[in-house]
Amino acid sequence: MVLAIISDIHANLEAFSAVLRDMRDQGAKKIFCLGDTIGYGPNPNQCLDLLRQKKITSVMGNHELGVVKTETLKMFNFKAGETLLRTKSMLSPANLEFCQSLPRSMVWESYCFVHGYPPDSVDKYLFAVKDDILKQDIISMKEEVCFMGHTHLMEVITIREDKLVRFIPLKGGQTISLDKNRHYFVNVGSVGQPRDEDNRAKYALFDTVSRRLEFRFVSYDFKITMTKIRELGFPETYALRLL
Repeated sequence: MVLAIISDIHANLEAFSAVLRDMRDQGAKKIFCLGDTIGYGPNPNQCLDLLRQKKITSVMGNHELGVVKTETLKMFNFKAGETLLRTKSMLSPANLEFCQSLPRSMVWESYCFVHGYPPDSVDKYLFAVKDDILKQDIISMKEEVCFMGHTHLMEVITIREDKLVRFIPLKGGQTISLDKNRHYFVNVGSVGQPRDEDNRAKYALFDTVSRRLEFRFVSYDFKITMTKIRELGFPETYALRLL
């Protein structure tokens, strides 16, 4: 089965729609979302509506946690916290309830899904974890692969000959075969707010039979999203990140 794994849509409807079209063309049969469907971007309600309409299985991100537990806004800088309060005011009651219902992590077959870091952190960054802890966590993981987001940066980490091995995709279409006898952490990047100097929307495809992992980079009309961000009066930083 071909799985599509997405993360960090960040209320970017144009990017999300483009990714959905691409994964349909690629034959994805099941979609998992790793959270942060909202925050920063101009269309939180519409993105959540689309996520629910497509019946996409999702876990909670730190931005969903921020709108359902306002005491957690201290995790964010001032601009992000203010924008998230504005985002909350834009959400329908049904979408706010949906955010509340999201689990912090989930397991499906031999794969786990979490926004930040396993087992269930929504705010721990992969790049902040020291190598010795990473190594131990990968070794002790029950599942074959753990998919995560939050950093907005694509990366694959495994252990080979007792050493950490990292693969960082630098362009779309790159693939890697995952060894059945190894465990992996896979960061799938960001659909709606890139932080890797490539403004395309990003996600991952994983074939559970061939164990082929592909990183997809999808072009979309980011200028539409930038205009919406500015019209809402959101911080200019959030528009410029899309360039």
